[in-house]
Amino acid sequence: MNVARLGLAVMAAVALAGCGNRPSPDQTETALYAQALAIGACPMVVLDTKVTASNVEGGLTLDFRTTTDHVAELRDAVRKMVGGPVADTPVTLLLGNGSVLATRAPEAEDIERGERVTLYPADPLNLTQFRVGIKTQADRMAYGECTLLARP
Repeated sequence: MNVARLGLAVMAAVALAGCGNRPSPDQTETALYAQALAIGACPMVVLDTKVTASNVEGGLTLDFRTTTDHVAELRDAVRKMVGGPVADTPVTLLLGNGSVLATRAPEAEDIERGERVTLYPADPLNLTQFRVGIKTQADRMAYGECTLLARP
């Protein structure tokens, strides 16, 4: 871990450690970003990465693409973001606004110049809310933020 990433992680930990208070959304966002950076799970730090969200039956996809030669680095970061190279168990998606979304196992696949992640809500009755939550985070990620991270 480089010094800058360690520094961000320490600042986030200090920001969150306070008198048992619930962290503010800004603190949650900072901590999530620091955690994503620390474990290499922030695809948006790969040079010239773009993300797009699209609805699919019962869920949605996030396509991460780069125009640079850093495709392998991008794919690795995306897979870490969604829980590893083969995420075969349901995960909880931590969102930068402090909320969580339960999902079935994410599906990651190589696409031209990047990686596609297909996500489905754990409860199909929550599809609309799920799509809105993920698309909101994808919009924020388009500006370079890392506000989405999976946890088993």
